Amino acid sequence: MHKTFGVILLTMVILFASSPSFALSGLGFLAKSPIAYFTPEDSRLFKKALYDVLDNQPDGKTVQWKNEQTGHFGKIKSVDTVEAHGIRCRTVIFFSSAGGTTGKAKFNFCRRGGSRWQIQ
Repeated sequence: MHKTFGVILLTMVILFASSPSFALSGLGFLAKSPIAYFTPEDSRLFKKALYDVLDNQPDGKTVQWKNEQTGHFGKIKSVDTVEAHGIRCRTVIFFSSAGGTTGKAKFNFCRRGGSRWQIQ
């Protein structure tokens, strides 16, 4: 099982925010995030690509996703993996485009053994 996607999605929305003054503007910045325009199918495709990268792909391998119905798309790539003391951590870069906006962000995900990936 994976960490609840809603938590990951909310974190992604916050980190994809394109407004540099988001901290001062309340929650209005969320409307400028690509993920704010994701449909349920976009979210499913995004999640599938994310876990493919985390679970299966070597560093440097980009996994792309695209919803043909909406035209929304993105790519995800792990750029670093570190393993120590039974904990595996991966640094992942995301790019998404939806609703006429684009966003890029970098996250660190870690897990111990077969546990769930968690954003660090």
